[in-house]
Amino acid sequence: MAITKNRDRVLVENVIDNASANLIKITEDKLNVILLKNVPKLRKPQEIINPIALLLSLLTTILTAEFKDKFGLSAEFWKALFVVALIVSIFYLLYCIWNIIFNRSSIDSILKEITNKRNG
Repeated sequence: MAITKNRDRVLVENVIDNASANLIKITEDKLNVILLKNVPKLRKPQEIINPIALLLSLLTTILTAEFKDKFGLSAEFWKALFVVALIVSIFYLLYCIWNIIFNRSSIDSILKEITNKRNG
């Protein structure tokens, strides 16, 4: 076999085929169930941004704001409200970190579930 390009000739002695693939047959409803269960787990690492931003904004507010009496509520109440919100946001951040660590999924694990392969 000879390949020509701009009057140059290249002699091809051997063709190597590396295009084999696996075919997976699955029903649409089964694939839908598997993806609905696993796709949110793939997004978990990105979900840590919101609790970190919330924690930092509340901490910055507590450290820099001068709370005053407003809307009929005392300055101490406003500060306590922000401290409670900060504590809740810390628990929310810890929950998100726990979720990321222990509820992981990967493309490989989803493929194993789709192809019914078991561990081992």
